[in-house]
Amino acid sequence: MPTPPGTDARRRAFALGTAALALLLSCGHADAECVSINVHTLQLRFDPALPTLPLFDGRFNGRPAVLALDTGAFATTLTAEGAARLGLRVSDTATPASGASGGTV
Repeated sequence: MPTPPGTDARRRAFALGTAALALLLSCGHADAECVSINVHTLQLRFDPALPTLPLFDGRFNGRPAVLALDTGAFATTLTAEGAARLGLRVSDTATPASGASGGTV
């Protein structure tokens, strides 16, 4: 499926705006001794199938994985298939999670 014209520019603007907002919010009413430092920089990308979800390359126990940057998430989640692919042991699958739309999985 072709990407609509201007989509890449909107994605870059969204990512830049999100980063700028995060920086502004992190600098609130800090003491004079409090400084902001760059610990790590993420190279974000977007998949045409998930145009509003920033993705980045990460690792689980040294194994490469594509991760989603969800600033509204309260926990890191994996599918059972993703955990198996990464060689991770699944121990608790009974914890429900709900999304912004109100759905529960």
